[in-house]
Amino acid sequence: GAMEAAGLARALTETLEREDFPGRSAARSLCRMLAAVARTGGADKAQETAALAEARALQGASHTALHIGPWRDVHPGWRDAHTLASLAAVSLELRRNGSEPGSAPALVRELDLA
Repeated sequence: GAMEAAGLARALTETLEREDFPGRSAARSLCRMLAAVARTGGADKAQETAALAEARALQGASHTALHIGPWRDVHPGWRDAHTLASLAAVSLELRRNGSEPGSAPALVRELDLA
């Protein structure tokens, strides 16, 4: 929920302080959105939906960056961004759809694959 979003925002901020990579701008945007979700406690559903869309977009961009060439040539920032975007997306999805039958196992599997 909101506490998870706050923790993810802090972790992502720390990553961004250490890393400069092509996805940094998108990661910063996600960080701001997660912090906003945390401030409102998830009460603003439109804000939460926008954060989820941003997390999914960063997840897709980082997945592409991680699989476009040799692993050793991928900037470490992309790895961090992919992990944090995946955690953010799953956390937000669980908040929205966690009570739907079958949703939790599918989301846990998504994290396993991240």
